[in-house]
Amino acid sequence: MPWPLSISQEGVLKAKEHIQKVTKKCTIEDTLMDIHKSNTDAITADTGKFNERTIY
Repeated sequence: MPWPLSISQEGVLKAKEHIQKVTKKCTIEDTLMDIHKSNTDAITADTGKFNERTIY
């Protein structure tokens, strides 16, 4: 027989604070474009950290 689950109200509220809504992607293309943009933004941000001697 399974044990009854008992969660305090404080535990539920704490869990709710850490839950985020995830927007639904319409298509795989939307998801891939978001990933591509994130990667491009990261590369662009990182290029400012390199000096002229850096080999790409």
